[in-house]
Amino acid sequence: MADLLLGWVNDEIGLHKHVSNLGPAWSTGYLIGELLNKHNQQSNLGSFQRKDTPDAKINNFCLLEPTIRRLNIKFDSKVAFAIMQGDTGQTSKLLYQLKMAMDRLEKFSAPVSIREAKPGMGTRKALPNVPVRPSHSKVNEKNHEMFEKNLRIILEGGNDVMTRKTLKRFKDEEEKQLRDLEQFKVDTNNAAVQKILDIKAVRMNQKKEEAKRLSAQQQETMETWENNQAKARERKNVKMRVTKKLQRMKEDTLSGMKLTDQHTVVDQIRDFEVRLSKLDNPPPVSGASRTTNNDPNAAVSDKRGMERDVANQMKSITDRKKLATEKSIAREKRKRRFLKSQEEAEIEGFHVLGVEMIKDQLTRKTVSERKVEYDISEISKHKAMAVENRTYRNLQYKQRAEVDSEEALKRDNAFLESGKVTMAAAITAQETRVAMAGEASTSATNKRTLLLVEDTVHTLVDLALVCAGYRSYAKHYEYNITDEDPAPLEVWSDMKRAYV
Repeated sequence: MADLLLGWVNDEIGLHKHVSNLGPAWSTGYLIGELLNKHNQQSNLGSFQRKDTPDAKINNFCLLEPTIRRLNIKFDSKVAFAIMQGDTGQTSKLLYQLKMAMDRLEKFSAPVSIREAKPGMGTRKALPNVPVRPSHSKVNEKNHEMFEKNLRIILEGGNDVMTRKTLKRFKDEEEKQLRDLEQFKVDTNNAAVQKILDIKAVRMNQKKEEAKRLSAQQQETMETWENNQAKARERKNVKMRVTKKLQRMKEDTLSGMKLTDQHTVVDQIRDFEVRLSKLDNPPPVSGASRTTNNDPNAAVSDKRGMERDVANQMKSITDRKKLATEKSIAREKRKRRFLKSQEEAEIEGFHVLGVEMIKDQLTRKTVSERKVEYDISEISKHKAMAVENRTYRNLQYKQRAEVDSEEALKRDNAFLESGKVTMAAAITAQETRVAMAGEASTSATNKRTLLLVEDTVHTLVDLALVCAGYRSYAKHYEYNITDEDPAPLEVWSDMKRAYV
């Protein structure tokens, strides 16, 4: 039977998806609604929900209940709950009953519309109209309410739909109040908002101009830095060239001094040799009156004088040589001190450079840290702008607080005015009711008095008629008695008790 029903549903009806079981696939009720819609029995398929939630199931089965009852199929909350739980037996039973009902409608009802058949299933199929049953609106409405109530009690979490329906009007009112409040805010804050937008536009323009100025300044700073770096490199090159030139000049000077000293020594040695050669044949001294006259003692004394001159000359040469040597030694010492100081300075520079390099290695910063420092430096350059922005923000906060306070006061005033109008209407209605109650009380009092008087008059008239009848019966006038009443006192008392 299950295979027949699945074949009927999948091959002949053609739902929006292929159904492979008669249990959980039908638990939401949507497929049952689609099946009835295919047979022109469920026109509100758009109100069904495909969700597998308690609210969606209750909504779908509440929409199915009137249609299934109209087809003379027993369908209550227990059957619906069993189908929701995926009961295969109840689902197959309901589908079988629906199939039988649809077959009866197709046989005995006139077609009113058609639906397309599935590919390979032949031509289009005629659909019958919804069956007409005697209308019992109040009974059907009560049954539907009872069905929904029982279904919510049985199904866990089903009361959310009823709660949502109950709270819908309150939510609608809340949305209406919120829309009115938003419109009120728009109406009251339009000028303030426009002013804020204008100020914001001015601030944005100022920021853009400031950004352009800072960009140009930064570009100029970069160009200046590049020019300074180029100048520093040029100065370094010039210093290197000057240093090399001075070194060459120093070397040339030292070599020239050495060559000069060599020539001087060679010349002095040559002069000394010349003088020694002249000792053997001394020339006559001009302006001197030395005459030996072939005297050996005079020749000896002259030779001794020449020796003294030569000795003096050699002494002066030695002194000059010693002085030159001392100067050369002093120059060499100064040179060594200078070179030593230069080496020490260079070594110290190397040490300082090494310390700086190690320090740079140890204190090296990442790109993000340098960027943060750069941003901080840029921000610190524009402290005035930061102060101005902070002042502007504080002004905005103050204006916003004033606007909020004014809106709160207006809302309170509107609420009080609404309460005042409501209270005035209630007082007016109460006064009307009190006036109507007074009028009703006065009218009832007058009517009661009128009824009492009318009853009294009727009683007196009846008593008078009875008395007249009794007198006629007793023939009072035949006795011609004017002062005495022929009716005894007992009779009068009975008649009075009867009418009073």
